[in-house]
Amino acid sequence: MAGAASSPVSGASVRVVNLLRLGSHATPILVFDTTLAGTHQQPIARLPYGSASHTFHPREDDSGTGTTTLSFYRPGPPSNARLLGQWTETLQAGDQVTVLVQPNDDDPKHIPVFTSPEWEHGGTAPLPAASAGSALVIGQGFGLPKSSATTFGVQYGVVGHGCLAPAPDDLGNVSYIGATNTVALTIPLGRQRIGAYSTEDRTCTKKPLAAPVTVTAKAGDRMYLLAYGTPGRPLQLAAVPIPAT
Repeated sequence: MAGAASSPVSGASVRVVNLLRLGSHATPILVFDTTLAGTHQQPIARLPYGSASHTFHPREDDSGTGTTTLSFYRPGPPSNARLLGQWTETLQAGDQVTVLVQPNDDDPKHIPVFTSPEWEHGGTAPLPAASAGSALVIGQGFGLPKSSATTFGVQYGVVGHGCLAPAPDDLGNVSYIGATNTVALTIPLGRQRIGAYSTEDRTCTKKPLAAPVTVTAKAGDRMYLLAYGTPGRPLQLAAVPIPAT
């Protein structure tokens, strides 16, 4: 679709985070805002494993007003053999979305990429805002490798102070970070170190599964805290601030 690259730019703000591994290999990706990239077309982002793109306004595709498609390729000249997956959505002016590109462990041979859009503003179910005088971390664990340590996901804790407990659901259940869960956690304001811990560590005082990250939280802040990694290696933890709308 050569014409897609010259279509109008949408009024939505989008960025991409690359948490993709193929098998046990961390995988860099190229991001194009078109259905199929031309051989000489330049990507809008080149993302090493574990990195986030700049915010961009994607082009509309040929499906209709407001509809955009992002295509994800292995590095190199874009071709069908290098195409890993796509994300298509109808966006409105003012929408703000981060698309997490992650491994599809259920069917990696046929569909290697799983995309999880997190709506920061707009959409039918945007992420919650921080309550007055507080800050939020948004935990999401689709990038976690399957292992005995992460079978039920992970939990986050402030180093030296204990676990960050999510609010229970209507049935009183508490969600760990992993599988399909996107978990919002209120964090103390100021500078602190946050680590990812085993779900069996009820107090988050044992050795963390991933090296802690240092964040500085101000009232009203929101940020992603993403646990991810490749099998057989220590987990990684990335803090990605969410821009204010």
